[in-house]
Amino acid sequence: MQQFLRYNINVIKEDNDKNYGKYIVKPLEKGFGITLGNALRRVMLSHLPGSSVFALKIKGISHEFGFIPGVKEDVTQIILNIKNLVVWISDNMITDETLSETPIEKW
Repeated sequence: MQQFLRYNINVIKEDNDKNYGKYIVKPLEKGFGITLGNALRRVMLSHLPGSSVFALKIKGISHEFGFIPGVKEDVTQIILNIKNLVVWISDNMITDETLSETPIEKW
């Protein structure tokens, strides 16, 4: 039976930033880092509350590689800029049920 490597977890804490943490887990067998990283990412995405832009509709634009007359940036650059938005939303503003029941054409 193969023995697994004994690993250490080091936490580097930054006092001035509550939204950032650095965790070092080593040594790991080949491929285990990706497995652990994917599991951690899935847990964080499904359990950490937050809001973000997840859809964008621009009148007269059928795909992301188009351009808007009179606008300096193309649609791809606008989308990348919108991804950088920090959005705060109240708990009573919209619910998951409302989002799932409303067709995208009515947004």
